[in-house]
Amino acid sequence: MVKDPMPRERRTSPGLLPRLAIYLTFLVLPWSSSAFLQGPSLSLPKSMSLRQAGTSLGLRMAIDPQEVEKFMDKAENGKVKPKKRTPLATAMNKRSKALAIGMECCTDTPVKSSDPQDPFQITGKAGISQGLRDGQCCAIWIDLQPEGRDLECLEAFGKEQQTAAGEFPGPVCVIRGGVSSLKEIAEAKAAGAGAVAFAAGDLSEEEAGKLSRYAQVLDMEAVAIVSQEDDAKIAAACNCEVVIAEAYDAESAQQILKSLPESQVRIARVNYRRETEEDCFELTKQLHSSGYTGVIVSGVCNGVPEDLEQALYVIGQMTSKRSSQVNLRLLGADRLPGAPVSREPSPAPSSPAPAGVSTSAPKKTGGKTKVGMDTFGLDEFMVDDDE
Repeated sequence: MVKDPMPRERRTSPGLLPRLAIYLTFLVLPWSSSAFLQGPSLSLPKSMSLRQAGTSLGLRMAIDPQEVEKFMDKAENGKVKPKKRTPLATAMNKRSKALAIGMECCTDTPVKSSDPQDPFQITGKAGISQGLRDGQCCAIWIDLQPEGRDLECLEAFGKEQQTAAGEFPGPVCVIRGGVSSLKEIAEAKAAGAGAVAFAAGDLSEEEAGKLSRYAQVLDMEAVAIVSQEDDAKIAAACNCEVVIAEAYDAESAQQILKSLPESQVRIARVNYRRETEEDCFELTKQLHSSGYTGVIVSGVCNGVPEDLEQALYVIGQMTSKRSSQVNLRLLGADRLPGAPVSREPSPAPSSPAPAGVSTSAPKKTGGKTKVGMDTFGLDEFMVDDDE
């Protein structure tokens, strides 16, 4: 028999009790970790969220369940307000007829970095959310993920964009894509999203109508995703002002476009990674020429540090005059983008200018001339001075 190295009287001594408590804790913890972690001693304020390199540290941003229930009740029992032009419909159908670009963002993007100047984060002055807004991105798309794993990312974008209310260029509409239930719409509303998108082909006309109504009661835009001509009937029946075509080539996109009424804002979803870069830009140009007012681009923001830089590059290429030109002569202007821009101040008018029309020369910004509302009564766009 092996002799016990510890005398019996020492086994219950004060020095041994803390050790026994530690051992028992590790034995019991695997069986009760869920209840233990949910205990009040570990609860933190909702705002205390930190996520780095795709991994949550501390407590994740959480949607308040009570707020979700409140929105669900309102959506079921509330009334649809009179129809008005929504921010998403306005942003994706520019008055200047220029192509509107939206970006799909990866849910692995960190919410916050320890370095405020790090562009690889959603929030912060240097973050992706503000960077896309400053870069003339017109919409931010977040695809629905299993078990609501997209909500942290959705809330971060939604709350950050709300900080730009009342400023220029103003908040970018955040879209939760792929919803199919009232709860998912209420969660999107609680997270700060301005629109939800559902696949028309996966729903009956009645089901799509209910989802559209729920969103409209909550002052959100209901967006129908169509992948074939038959889906267009459902999109029209549920009163969706914005329709997104899932098309992989210009021919199929053209067929879908013919089935959509011109009263709807028609945009397409393209995959930047599916073809070569040149093919993607050429497809975007063809879509715009055929009648689509904007595109949602996936495959650009993939949860890597270069996301913002890559997104701004793609937006710049797709909206440059090489891929999308605006004929200002048709809109009452006297030149096309790319024509020589006079660097001399405009002469003083011989008679007072009409209200709202500026008589000053276009503004120059870093080798480009800014032409916008002050000049032609249109949305702003940039014209290269050296071409």
